[in-house]
Amino acid sequence: MNRIWMLASLAALLTLITPAYSQRTNTLSPGEEGGAQKPPATTQQKPAAANTPAATTPAQPAVSSAPAVLWKNPQSGDQYATSSVKFVLESRDNISEVDYIEYKIDNSEFRRYAAPITIPEQGPHTITYRSVDKAGNREVDRIYSVTIDDNGPLVRVLPAAAFVTRDGKNYTPPSNTFTIRASDEFSGVKEVLYGVNSSELKAYREGEAVQITASGTQLINFQSTDNLGNKTAGSVLVEVDADKPVVEIKPTQPLTKVDQRQYARRNTGFRVDASDLGSGIQSIMVRIDGAQEWQAYSDVIYFDAEKEHVIEARAIDAVGNESEVKTLRFVVDDNPPTTELRTSVE
Repeated sequence: MNRIWMLASLAALLTLITPAYSQRTNTLSPGEEGGAQKPPATTQQKPAAANTPAATTPAQPAVSSAPAVLWKNPQSGDQYATSSVKFVLESRDNISEVDYIEYKIDNSEFRRYAAPITIPEQGPHTITYRSVDKAGNREVDRIYSVTIDDNGPLVRVLPAAAFVTRDGKNYTPPSNTFTIRASDEFSGVKEVLYGVNSSELKAYREGEAVQITASGTQLINFQSTDNLGNKTAGSVLVEVDADKPVVEIKPTQPLTKVDQRQYARRNTGFRVDASDLGSGIQSIMVRIDGAQEWQAYSDVIYFDAEKEHVIEARAIDAVGNESEVKTLRFVVDDNPPTTELRTSVE
């Protein structure tokens, strides 16, 4: 009786041990069932295991601090970040545990991961990363592409007619218009704002022509932001010149006025002067005796023919403002009178 009881107890004990042994053997990797006869874990003896992904949760770069910025283009899927972004690698293994994580940036050598990754260099980069568990299983390489962008957009204020620079100032006529062009090398332009003589900026529509009509000093403020939040701000100071220049015709000798006519000698020259308080004189034009064409004034004008002459002159400043036409009429008379002597008998 005691023998039968002992056999029954032994059978029950074997029943309890068997599931535990089966669970243990199911956790082993292929080739490890032999327990103590397991060969050393080298790549020569286990080529398949070295390339078999460990049972891990895929590691993904992530932003680790609030001020850092990360942006993904919804159309292309390209990802952008500022250099302040830190990329964190995390790995898990459900059996033998993670031994280490390694990574490389672009074409550099793999290195052990110890702290969040930063990339200071501007432009496109790739982070290649993988983990290895304590059983020697190495994860298939994962690649994360990102473009580092710390620079704000390039902004240019483009006048329809080029500004004229004189004494460090930019001059423009009131009829001129300007457009704002912004470009960004990497993440792209998100918005452009501008204001004229105001700190309150408003949205600029691409291609919009803005005109400044008020005379005097005008301040154009602008600001542009890219999709990562990098900003470029600046201003352009413009002098709107709406004033006409003044032109004068000056004889080198005083003219003689008799009744309503003025007279000059043949050795009298005529100089044309012009002045402008804004952008400055660009050119002086003259027309002689009603000629069809105006010509550029270059030097003092003399006349030989003894007759009536007409000089017309006008000046143009650097931004295109024209003076009123100045006109001078005179008669060249260089012959003395002839006197005859005759006798008279009464």
